[in-house]
Amino acid sequence: MRFWWRALHGHLSFEELRKREGELFGESGMSQSPLTVRVWSIFPSGETYLLPHKKQVRTRSYKCGQSFKVVLKARKHLELYDRLFKIVVLLGGWGMRSRRGFGSITIRKINGNPYALPSDLLGIKCLLDDFYDKSGIARPMIDVRESAIVVSSNRDNRFPYISSNRDNRFPYIKMIEVGDVWTNADSLLQRIAQSASDHNHEHKRIAKSGRRFASPIVVSVIEDHSCQVNRSGRLRPIITTLNSVPPFSLKGEVDQFQAFKEAILT
Repeated sequence: MRFWWRALHGHLSFEELRKREGELFGESGMSQSPLTVRVWSIFPSGETYLLPHKKQVRTRSYKCGQSFKVVLKARKHLELYDRLFKIVVLLGGWGMRSRRGFGSITIRKINGNPYALPSDLLGIKCLLDDFYDKSGIARPMIDVRESAIVVSSNRDNRFPYISSNRDNRFPYIKMIEVGDVWTNADSLLQRIAQSASDHNHEHKRIAKSGRRFASPIVVSVIEDHSCQVNRSGRLRPIITTLNSVPPFSLKGEVDQFQAFKEAILT
């Protein structure tokens, strides 16, 4: 939740970002975190391939349809945490390979009442607007276009890493895109994995050089509530593009990212 909260605030100065983040999630010197997250779950009963397109390494996993309960506790800002948690579930997965479609979950009920996350761009924008309204601080520019939500920070923010004298921009949200309907979760995961492999040349070059560069493209899967087909077919890929500053010698990475996204969205 802390990662996505930071990703939602690329428009803040570093001083304001650090102050607000400390208030909501705790900081050095605090005796107790302002927020407690408790997960009640059953043990994973399935297995899956980490790379669906290669089918080599298997790991334990939750099956489609398994459920668990998440409890958020806080003395204040509970409504803000609630909105943030919904955004976290919508945009990102949980667990291994969560940037490549794995760990995608949805919300069925809140306090016993049925609930459905938005699956269209206007609905997602409304959720973002509601979050910023609850936060009580200035919001970025959010523009809904034909096929994407574009977030404009209007600020040249730089995040100073403690272990380095260099300044690197931190990964804040720049764009959210929703793709076409898929009728099978396994097929969609395989498409995501294959697309990642096909457009991964620059990342392989980075790995061989010993440098670490996390992908700024986060792919998850959401249910599409407007699609009039059976329940298992109501799926769409959702891609969040984060701010990124690759090394100068790897500018070709940008072209790879776009091709990777297009292969999944259409």
